Amino acid sequence: MTGQRPPYPTNYYTRLRKESNFGCAACGVPFPVAIHHIEGYEENIVAPLEELILLCKRDHELADDDKIAKEILYGLKKKPFNVDRASHNFSIPQSKQMVAHIGNNTFIETPFPIVINKEVIVGIKREKGQILVSTKFYDKNDKLHLELIDNVWSATTDAFDVRYSERTKQADVWVAIKMNDQEPYLDIKIIGGELHIEGNFYRNGNLYTINKDGVFHIRRNLLTMTGCTLDRCTYGIVIDGEQTIIGAARI
Repeated sequence: MTGQRPPYPTNYYTRLRKESNFGCAACGVPFPVAIHHIEGYEENIVAPLEELILLCKRDHELADDDKIAKEILYGLKKKPFNVDRASHNFSIPQSKQMVAHIGNNTFIETPFPIVINKEVIVGIKREKGQILVSTKFYDKNDKLHLELIDNVWSATTDAFDVRYSERTKQADVWVAIKMNDQEPYLDIKIIGGELHIEGNFYRNGNLYTINKDGVFHIRRNLLTMTGCTLDRCTYGIVIDGEQTIIGAARI
């Protein structure tokens, strides 16, 4: 059988997140998690929700290698790791408002902080107080390798590494995603319920960098945004060709 699997219905992500109480059903890691096919993946077919489960990258690989039995996975669907444990210990700290620090810029209640050529590169939202992150990883040839949609990742390659830790001195939650042997990476920290993002990413063959000094467009050697605070804008940094817009209600 050839071809690609059709996209999952939007409500699949929401229902699976709620089912697993916003984390890996096997170990409770909040994100990133992936949809695993308990009965095996088939191209061109969207499996029924009853055969799908959210797992972190490590447990997803174990299940793919048949090191987690199907019976155990179906048991975890009914009784996921997070359900029996205090949610504050195993989920992203809840927040009263959505605050993202991207480089040294602050975005308050701004769901689409970075948009390039009308495509959302970094998006955030809250669901029942939980912070959900969306982002896309392209290589320098503009091929999409990894997509994170509301903390659920989907990849066209396994050439990436995910490291996760919680309750460190630096952050409540710390997730580092890196494309192996390539420059793109994403460093996500959640401190006191607020999101902190740094990293490198490509789009349209251009390299962008987010660090403590701001957001940079490397090819144009341009500091796009630094030291700014945006409150209740729909869009944060909007890059469209040679034009850059800071703060917009619509594009």
